[in-house]
Amino acid sequence: MSYTDAQPASPLDQALALYAARISQLESAALEPSCEQIVEVLVARDAVEQNRVADPNPAVTSIVRLIQLDSRLKGQAQAIANDDRLVEWKETLNIPEKYWWWHLEYPLPPLPKQAIARYEQALVAIEAAEGKPTSAQVQEVLLARNAIEVIRNNKPFLERMAKALIELDERLKAQAKAIISGDRLEGWRTSLNPPATSWWWHLTYPLSFNQGIQDYRRALGEIEKSTPSPSANVVLELLLVRDAVERVRTAQKYPSPEGISQMLELDKCWRTQASAIANNDNLHESLQEWKDNFNPLPTYWWWRTLEESCYPTHKIKRNEQALKQYEQALDKIKSHSDPSSEQVRELLRTRDRVEKAISNQALPESVCKQLIDLDSRLKEKRLALAKGNQLADWKKSLNPPETHWWWNFKPTFLGAEDEFMSWSDRLWTGGAVLCLGLAAGFVVSTSQTFQTFGTKEGSTGSDTLQNLLVIAQAGGLLSLTVGAATQKGQKALEDILTSIPFIRPNWQAPATFGLSAIALGVAWTINESLPQLGTWYYDRGQQLAQEGQLFQAQDKFLQGKKLIQDAEQQAKLSLSLGDVYERQGNLEDAITAYQTGLATDNPAVFSALGRAQLLQEWQKGGWTKPIADQEKLQQPEINFQLATSQMKDGQKTGQNQIHSQQLLKNIYINQGLWNWSQVDLMKPPDENKGLLTEAKEKFNDAYKLEEKLPTTLRGRLARCYSQLAEALINRQIKPTYCEQILNKGIDDNYDAAIIRARLDTIQ
Repeated sequence: MSYTDAQPASPLDQALALYAARISQLESAALEPSCEQIVEVLVARDAVEQNRVADPNPAVTSIVRLIQLDSRLKGQAQAIANDDRLVEWKETLNIPEKYWWWHLEYPLPPLPKQAIARYEQALVAIEAAEGKPTSAQVQEVLLARNAIEVIRNNKPFLERMAKALIELDERLKAQAKAIISGDRLEGWRTSLNPPATSWWWHLTYPLSFNQGIQDYRRALGEIEKSTPSPSANVVLELLLVRDAVERVRTAQKYPSPEGISQMLELDKCWRTQASAIANNDNLHESLQEWKDNFNPLPTYWWWRTLEESCYPTHKIKRNEQALKQYEQALDKIKSHSDPSSEQVRELLRTRDRVEKAISNQALPESVCKQLIDLDSRLKEKRLALAKGNQLADWKKSLNPPETHWWWNFKPTFLGAEDEFMSWSDRLWTGGAVLCLGLAAGFVVSTSQTFQTFGTKEGSTGSDTLQNLLVIAQAGGLLSLTVGAATQKGQKALEDILTSIPFIRPNWQAPATFGLSAIALGVAWTINESLPQLGTWYYDRGQQLAQEGQLFQAQDKFLQGKKLIQDAEQQAKLSLSLGDVYERQGNLEDAITAYQTGLATDNPAVFSALGRAQLLQEWQKGGWTKPIADQEKLQQPEINFQLATSQMKDGQKTGQNQIHSQQLLKNIYINQGLWNWSQVDLMKPPDENKGLLTEAKEKFNDAYKLEEKLPTTLRGRLARCYSQLAEALINRQIKPTYCEQILNKGIDDNYDAAIIRARLDTIQ
């Protein structure tokens, strides 16, 4: 039984002591705790909670200690929450919600005060934009409101925070018009599909039917002030305000009777005003443009009322004006042998307006004759109008009626189907087939390079990028081959060729040859660029390895290994791949990877290979038992000697000094570990003095170099090993630095295991 101040410890204090011990074990495991460690700390917290509830008068010191331990537990949230097994445990044990330690999330959710502050800051940015906020600002304020709702659903707000939220929500609603501008909110709703209770994603303007009525009354007042010649902007504003009123009315299930009565009265006033302003000469033209741009619904009678009021006055003038504009557009086309897309589009839209002006009415003979003459001139320009197959694309967007025949012009690049090809076309086509054959060879070579390879190191097939490259090349070659070899294929190529503006009708065969030559160039370029692609895979793998995404990095290195041909680059890639395997704990594959890079006599490869061979044998004895088999020690020793020898040769050829010193430091550390691997830690230091002294000398040499080098991701390991080697000889010395870096966490698991085993021996 435990005692505190000569008194038996309470059950709560005993539970807290066990809880503290379990947390310490969890912290020592860094970000990779075992299943048992996680379960033990959570169960220990359960016991604390049970004893806390059972103790009617817990000591203040116990409560303070519990708060401190809970804070440490939350500091391990990432390690606990990232374990998918926690979900299964909760379902199996039926953990109550109040046992929050079983429901830890990472990152920890923000506090209500923080969420409110974020919401207010986002609102300030919206208000400062003065009605023109950016999409990023709008997204931030809506997402900030989302975060508050998540917190509020989990735990009710305090009264002061609830009041602050109500005030901020009112400020958000006041910015509704600016937020919904540009229809961006509708697109986000489609993507996110927020619930109806998340009202901030469903903002509208006007916010209410009554507010819309007020805007409608104000717009009508502006019309009355400027009658009979109101400006186009004033009329357009009234139409759009009436549109908004209708949208709000249809969205409300039960609009107020008073509001409906006011709307009907205002509609009556609008009909009167529409008749009063009908003689405005410019209004009818503006109205047509507005309808084309805003496309009002057929049920929006206020647009139709204004149009019908203007129509009788402008019917005759409109016909004459439409034909005049049509003739002017044709004259512009006539003066240009190669009209621009804008000129063609304007001509066809002008013809649309002519059709709209003359529909549903009897035309005078003079108008009929003029229209027929103008249409004849239009048909003469059909090839110029249909160049590049641009009309087909415009039809998809504008969707003109089928009766508008001027949108259906098509270029005729080929003659009839039974017409023989000319000799010049045959030569061009033969050249195209030759180019495609050569391109096919390059495509086959590329696809074979992308195929699955590897047995000992694992295998990897082509990834998405490589598949897309092969599919794109093969699909393009197949289409061009059919198009170049058959007349029906040439017909199929017509749509492609017409999309290129500068290709004339008699240039089809040369254009086919040109496309084939381009396909050959692309296939050759991709095939020749495979080493560069391999280098990209290598660089990407290095980045992923630094981020700790080891399996993704492994895949990138294996992909690059298929493509890189240079021996030096292959050695660098093998070294990086072996390092990834080693960090995964897969020493066998690491050794295989290192061995593939030996051909270049790279000292880093020899050093890494010797280290992996040594670690593979040493870990069998749990890092404490010596390696008894001298044959197992011989090969790592040879590799370390070869690495040292190659380092001397490299210094003669002028290798990078920092890189050389870094590599030499690692070689010294590995040689020191080689000496340690022969030491029996169960025996007194005097019996192992020779090996311990040699190891100490190597670690000291490494430490001297480390002092001159910048700190790397692996930290100051040489300093730790040097201090630890001294402590193994003189047990009075305490390796405090090793304990510090071990508590903080060492990047390499093998180094951590070796250091921990020797610290346990000293202590």
